[in-house]
Amino acid sequence: MTAGIEGLLRELEERGDPAQARKLKVRYKTPEKVLGVPTPALKRALAAWAAREGGPPSIEGLARLFASGVCEARLAAVELALARRSDWDERWMELFLCWARTTDTSWHLADKVGRGILGPLLLSGALAPARLDELAASSEVWPWRAGLSALGLSLAQGDRDWPRFERFARACVGPGSRFALKRPALNGLRSALRSAFHGCPSRAKDFLARHEPELPGAAAAVLGPDGEGG
Repeated sequence: MTAGIEGLLRELEERGDPAQARKLKVRYKTPEKVLGVPTPALKRALAAWAAREGGPPSIEGLARLFASGVCEARLAAVELALARRSDWDERWMELFLCWARTTDTSWHLADKVGRGILGPLLLSGALAPARLDELAASSEVWPWRAGLSALGLSLAQGDRDWPRFERFARACVGPGSRFALKRPALNGLRSALRSAFHGCPSRAKDFLARHEPELPGAAAAVLGPDGEGG
């Protein structure tokens, strides 16, 4: 982790103004390209930052980091939030749903917010499944994908949330499917189906059989050459 990124994150924590973020990024000359996978250096820096005198950044500081729009800052906010699971309450829940609604992000971060944060909350019962309905109806692909990613852990354990998966899937298959030709959406759908194959294989197979013409190659990607996930 360079001093440049440390300085950038420190300033964005204090004032995550998107209008200033680009100028700050240029000023600190951060050469690292971090799209959603934390590097070992970033993890070390965040661990040290969380242990600093005065404690880790506040929920308001993390909100400013994410709101800045800088990918390194958004990733830092998510990683620091994950390290504070014991603090999560309704305020945190609203923050995470706000992050999930972000439209100018990457698939790494959409999945990290969805599967990494909302998914465990959904599985534990802390997040009501209905809170994902807004994401399922989104006209933007990244909020939709974050919501679908949140279902992955549940689908891997059974078909409790299968009806909600079908609601998400209507964005990719069937009449009026708005994301039918969008690769990020189709990749997200395949990932969810792979999870479902472990928890409710008959549901996943039936879905793939019904929609094979609309999802060319999806069955092979999900089920493998032997049709059993191998």
